Amino acid sequence: MYYMVGVAGTEIGKAVPDVNITQVTTGGSTENAKRLIKGELDMGIVYGSHVYMSLQQTGPFQNDDKGTMLGGVAMAYEGPTYFVTLGDSGIKTLADLAGKKVALGPPGSGTVFNCSNILTALGMLDKITPQMMTFADAGRALGNGQIDVFCQSSAPAAAVTELAETREILVLPYEDAQLAKIAEMFPFYHTGTMAKTIYKGVPETKMPYTTVYWVAHERVAADVVQKIVAAAYEKQDALAKGHKAWAQMKPDIENFKLSARRSIQAPRPITRKRGLGRTELVAPPSPGASRRPLPEVERMSFTAKGHDPRERSRRRRVGEGEPSAA
Repeated sequence: MYYMVGVAGTEIGKAVPDVNITQVTTGGSTENAKRLIKGELDMGIVYGSHVYMSLQQTGPFQNDDKGTMLGGVAMAYEGPTYFVTLGDSGIKTLADLAGKKVALGPPGSGTVFNCSNILTALGMLDKITPQMMTFADAGRALGNGQIDVFCQSSAPAAAVTELAETREILVLPYEDAQLAKIAEMFPFYHTGTMAKTIYKGVPETKMPYTTVYWVAHERVAADVVQKIVAAAYEKQDALAKGHKAWAQMKPDIENFKLSARRSIQAPRPITRKRGLGRTELVAPPSPGASRRPLPEVERMSFTAKGHDPRERSRRRRVGEGEPSAA
């Protein structure tokens, strides 16, 4: 996330010089969502599962305020969660993780959240020796033999790419039955395929994916959201050259257009969109999110939620993730 937001901050900052964009280093999605809820950030990259759970006040958000202030700006990308080991480690399957040292990511990150969920669904979480470290440290530790496996929740990830350039790596495959177990316990994951072009020597691989969103706090004025989003879509090609994930950005209004009142008073149980296998978040879009100057996109009107944009400066704080993340 760090490099993804870094690219955006630079490119969008050039296009909207009257909006002062400050990039804030965080632990990743979990911390981004928590700091957005507390009002410490204006925008951030957040897993869709975290938006949903913040509204339900479950999981890592059970002690936080309900996330009704979070609004969707755009779908940022879809990220897979997978486990990486060295080709000569003797570890061939997820079942082989038992008794092994597994780096789950930096504390407070979405990667720790996703890896823990997946290992829980597979009955493996209490069978490993978990390690908490940055992605760069995990890549080095695996190469040096200090850990056996590390987990990632984005692709391509710099730590994996760098390791694959000097060592033979193996991304552990998921069996269909394992993917089904994961989706049954945590319906906000859907099965996708990581292309064989992502990492050197790694074939096309099916794995659990989660949708990642660009989220704004409700206090960010609609005209500011509109201005930033318009710049992002106009510069999407340049953003994608800086980080491939930006090529996936799209409005995805459907997951965010349900009313805020409904999510406050009557949150629905997790349901899947027919044919997509993805979770409906029951959260509103950010005012101005869909107002980009591209004719092929459905235009929708949103009203600001009573916050006077003059109450805050034009400085926008954007949560970007742990520095070594891809």
